Amino acid sequence: METQTQTEMAKKIILVTGGSGLVGNGIRIASERDPRDDEQFIFLSSKDADLTDKESTRKVSYYNRLFP
Repeated sequence: METQTQTEMAKKIILVTGGSGLVGNGIRIASERDPRDDEQFIFLSSKDADLTDKESTRKVSYYNRLFP
């Protein structure tokens, strides 16, 4: 039986809203320049979902497997 490594178990999913904006692009560039095994970034823009709408948020979170 395979066991998960410590890195896989401790992997952080980081949701960046405003992923196409100034700060979001800065975070994207920084995460690409210094990638870390224990982090996974998901970048969303307003084109992906309207986070003020519950159903839209539910769909994007399910698609990206952000929340169970």
